Order: sequence, then C-alpha cells, then structure tokens
Amino acid sequence: MKYLINAFLFFIFPLRVVFSQTAGDVSQLVSLENYLSAQTKQKGAGEAFKKAIDGNSRILQPQGMTDASEFIKSLPPHAVFSWEPVYARIAKSGDWGFTSGPFTFQEDENTSMKYGSYLSLWKKDKKTWKLAYTAAVFHEKPKNTEPRLVFLNPKNNKFLHQKSQSRLQQRKDIILSSDQLYSTILKADNTIARKEFLSDDIRLLFPGKGPLTGRKAVNNFWSKQEIKLSSKPVDADRAYSGELSMTWGEASITSNKTGAVKDYNYIRIWEIQPEFNWDILIELFVPVAPPSL
Repeated sequence: MKYLINAFLFFIFPLRVVFSQTAGDVSQLVSLENYLSAQTKQKGAGEAFKKAIDGNSRILQPQGMTDASEFIKSLPPHAVFSWEPVYARIAKSGDWGFTSGPFTFQEDENTSMKYGSYLSLWKKDKKTWKLAYTAAVFHEKPKNTEPRLVFLNPKNNKFLHQKSQSRLQQRKDIILSSDQLYSTILKADNTIARKEFLSDDIRLLFPGKGPLTGRKAVNNFWSKQEIKLSSKPVDADRAYSGELSMTWGEASITSNKTGAVKDYNYIRIWEIQPEFNWDILIELFVPVAPPSL
C-alpha cells in the first residue's frame, strides 16, 4: 500500500524535468559546524549561534517548535557548548542539508557536563548557510568516543526543477501525506509501520538513550520498551531538488503494561526511493514539558 499511495501522489502532480548542474558539497556544512563549535569557546554560545540563524530559524523544544533567537536569549551567559557532526548529507540542489552528532553542555565551567545528540537542518540563502531547524536530546555519556563519520554528497546533480510556488507546495504536501500514512499505520501496528518506512540505516535519537543506528538496533530498542507509538505530523520542509525532506509533529508513547502515556515532539528526516516511496533516515524525539502551574 505504501508504494501505491506514494506513486499515486507523485504522478497526480505532473512535473517538468529540467536537469540542474548545481552540485552541493557536504564538507561546507561540516566545516561550518566545526567552526561554530570552536567559536562558542571563544565568544560564547549566544554570539556564535547568532551568526548561524535568521528570522526563520526554529528549534524544537519541550514546549514545541519555537523561535531560535528567543532560545539563544534564554541561554545562561556562561554556557559552554561543544559539538561535532558525525553524520551529514546534502541535497542535489545544494541548498538543503542536515547534520547530526554528539554534543556536550555545561551551564558554566563549574557545573557538571551533560551529554546528548543533536539534529540540525540547514538551508542555503544565496551563498550563506543558515540554520533552519534544530533539536537535541540528552542521554548518558556515549561509550563510543570515536563515532564513525558518514558525510554524504549526492550521487549525481540531476533533479526535477520546479517553477511555481504551487508545485513546491504540492511537493511539500506529498511528504506530509507520507508522514500521515506512516502515522496511520503506526496506529494500527507499530511493527508493520517500521518495517515499511524505516531505512536500513535508520538513526534514532531518543532521550536517555545513546544514538542507535540500523534497523535491527532500532527495532530491538522499541520492542524492549513494550510500548505503542502514535504520531501526528504538523509541518514539513523539502529540498528544492526533492529527494530529501523533513517533517515534525507530535507523538505519544503508551505503555503496554500500565497504560501510562508520555508526550513528545518529533523530527523525521526522509529520503525518497526509486519506487517513489519515502524512507525515514533519522527520528528524534523531544519529551514534552509538563504544563506549568
């Protein structure tokens, strides 16, 4: 069913093929993040982040998707950040890419160090990369101190060039429909949904747990939790070349034993496959903050 629906969504929106000669370079994103991480040590986290964001930058927090500039203002004045991209990809159009890796955080140099993993989506405005979306989870100190680096450029620079805003909106609607289909199947059966939608190289970033890579490791994690996941997409973003995209939304995890429910916000990174179906490359879950009294 997944393949039929995605193929249908693809063909009901006819496309005109224009082969672009624009090629991206993932090393630009990796170098940018390493530079920003180094700048936080010299100028502080707030000043370093200001160079990477604009008025459209968003961060997924326990309160939901919020303005990144407001988050920066809320940082402790002497916060110490350090991070390293270990997984990064860039779209064929060279205007859209994502990075992920470990980070450490201290409120100041005298407080205990916290560990976590982050996911960032970057978009290029003319010649400048800006942070579009970012999110992070805290977990125990990673056991593997030298993670495998995976930095991927597109295999080629050919893509379907869109001319109108209506076409671009239709392409965004397609990925939202794919996330909604995934959510619908999750409601019926989590195991079937993951079998149909998770990439073989899926990465899961979950609070309290170090990053998991690969379908087997991720499926083992979920099965041990004895829970049922449900989700609802809210919005999406998609590379101009179309093969990579992002969705974010709301999720709930229900315990099969007690019936207790925990709420989360999520981000998913997707990649289109040759059969026009979408596979999830990364899932990140941020626990929702309890309502204030």
